[in-house]
Order: sequence, then structure tokens, then C-alpha cells
Amino acid sequence: MKRLLLAVAVIIVTAAVTAGGQNTKRPKLKVKETTETPSGNKATIDTIASPEGAITLSGYDKPLQTRVETIFVTNNYTRRLHAIRLIINYTDLAGRQLHSATRWVSCDIPPGETRMVTFGSWDRQQSFYYRHSRRPVRASGTAYDITVTIPSIAVD
Repeated sequence: MKRLLLAVAVIIVTAAVTAGGQNTKRPKLKVKETTETPSGNKATIDTIASPEGAITLSGYDKPLQTRVETIFVTNNYTRRLHAIRLIINYTDLAGRQLHSATRWVSCDIPPGETRMVTFGSWDRQQSFYYRHSRRPVRASGTAYDITVTIPSIAVD
């Protein structure tokens, strides 16, 4: 009987010690205010209004039954581009609005270069396709058109 009580006491003490064990909470996270440029210098990222002609968008694509949209972004600005804010209006071919979305899209584009950026589609049911994308062969879908404006960009 004494051995049983001793074994139970050891188990309770062990459980109490391990319950107050390691702290798995993350320490307070801090916002990264600078980024390192390819030359090794630290640069502050800044959000500014998009200067006229600073960014060129081309090659938008969203085929039927896909969950992502892609577009090519050309950085005509003098500084490295880290993100762009897009306001996208989706309309049917008769000009009626289907949807509108505002989103920040992350990218890393040096001055004078082009990169393809990808972001999640507004079309959750995968039943729409961009009018200049490949046409669906076996499935039917609704064609749409877009207009895009860039109100602001994040550069360093």
C-alpha cells in the first residue's frame, strides 16, 4: 500500500513539474522597418502614390476553372518595387459590374524590369474566364473584362 501511495505521489509531482514547463508562446513580434538591398545597404520601405507611368501592367490572365489571376508588372520607376495596390473592376461583356476588389500584391521588381505576379481569384466558383484568356473547350463559362487602377505603390 505504501508503494502504491508513493508511486501515485511521484506521478502527481512529475505532472505538476512538467505542467509548468517550457513557455511556447512567441515573444512580441516587431515590425521590420527596413529591408536589405542587393548592395547590402539598408533601405526604408515607403508607400507612395503611384506616379503617372511608373508602373505598366500587361498580360492579365484568368482561364476558366482556375483559382488564381496573373498579370505582368513592369517597374518604370527609379526605385525597387516591393508591392502594388490594385483596384480591379470586373465587368461582363455588356459593361455591367460583376465584382470589384482592392488588394495589395507583393512583388520584388528592380527598376526597369518586369515580373509576373499571381494572386487569388475573385471567382470562387471557377465559372468565369477573362475574355482574352484561352477559351474553354468542353465547359461553359462567362467571359468578363477588367479595368485596373494603381493608387499606390511600396518602394524602397
